[in-house]
Amino acid sequence: MNTEAHLESDTLSVLFRGLNDRVQWIQSDHWVNTPATRAAIQWMEYLLRSARRSRPSCLQVVAEPGMGKTALLEAFGKLHPVAPTTDPLRLSRPLLLANVTLGDAGVAGLRHALMRAAWPEARAIENHCTKDECDATLKCQGVKMLLLDEAGELLKCGPSAHLRVLSELKRLSSEHQINIACATVEGLDHALHADIQLRSRFKKTLAIRPWTESQDFRNFVFGLEQYLPFPERSYLDRPEVIHWLLRHGKGNTENVVELIRLAALFALGRDAPFVGMADFELARTAELPPPIALGAAA
Repeated sequence: MNTEAHLESDTLSVLFRGLNDRVQWIQSDHWVNTPATRAAIQWMEYLLRSARRSRPSCLQVVAEPGMGKTALLEAFGKLHPVAPTTDPLRLSRPLLLANVTLGDAGVAGLRHALMRAAWPEARAIENHCTKDECDATLKCQGVKMLLLDEAGELLKCGPSAHLRVLSELKRLSSEHQINIACATVEGLDHALHADIQLRSRFKKTLAIRPWTESQDFRNFVFGLEQYLPFPERSYLDRPEVIHWLLRHGKGNTENVVELIRLAALFALGRDAPFVGMADFELARTAELPPPIALGAAA
């Protein structure tokens, strides 16, 4: 029976394209909101729209690795894209999403992450990360909110350097009247509390917990199924599949998504109209990736 009506509109169009398009669509990341991410987005939107003040309120999002912190910040960032102006050196950027990477510890690491995010196409940006250059960039781009992904990496330094990072975050927030949303892993969330004044600004902390059997998880899995280009429903939200995903995905969003992606590719490889349990078992046990994802190399 054809039940294509359950598919998301873009997925429905992909269904009638070639095999390569369907493979690429399955391998792409697709955003599915959850109660936790919806609450986080609403709070970030609230902070962004709030009046500018000298002590802006801030938000902290805490989750284990693989629970979707980065995807959350990126999804919110897409709601407020960069707007070009007549001057290529003066972008209008309400949000600045800075991905903190390994080695970005300390104040120098913070400034490097900010400048890297503000000028993604610039070369040798590490030579232009002074306090004055960072301040000028935030001002000329009109940044109202700073999103810091993996903010805990900034604080992997000695006690004095740790306090200097917090002091710099507090200065940036106050002088530029910028709200800050930080995403950190559990265990590093307390690191922002070492500065009493900064801690008072992070009045809201939202936790994204690992999945358990619940209607929220069934809704999330159904949301993922809407992005699988198959003509028939796979009913991934039925109890058998839900229990299997929780057992083998260990409640981790990234693990669950990857198991569904692999199973879908195995199903596509056998020209199946939907994803079945045999495909999930292959996703768990296969020693090699789905041949269809390798194209001619298979």
